Amino acid sequence: MTKTIRVAPQNSIVAIMDSSQEGELPKKLGRPRLAATGSCILLGTMLEADGETEIVFTDTEAVSQSEGEPVFDGFIDTPTGRVGLFSVLWEKLGELRVSAGSTRVRVWTNHAVEPDHIVVVLGGERMDS
Repeated sequence: MTKTIRVAPQNSIVAIMDSSQEGELPKKLGRPRLAATGSCILLGTMLEADGETEIVFTDTEAVSQSEGEPVFDGFIDTPTGRVGLFSVLWEKLGELRVSAGSTRVRVWTNHAVEPDHIVVVLGGERMDS
């Protein structure tokens, strides 16, 4: 399933984590504007005042990976089998079902600091180089 979300989130940050919202939040964003723990990914968007960011939130492998630069490939804990995309006010922007346990998350953005297009793909096997 693919959900396309257009949002100008408060503080220009979204969180990707298990829908229970339980887990460890990263302490600060780096460059690119992204930080992760084993249970949460914080991701910077275009500045809220500059407009909306389009986020493609999907579990479909067929989504083009050429829509930006890869900025994250890792796993988060997903005990409920549902991954949510949240604002910093914990407003649920989207949710997808995944296998319970641990879920691979890959993220591409079209800009390292202020992306207005983000692709988040859930699931799939780790590709070792």
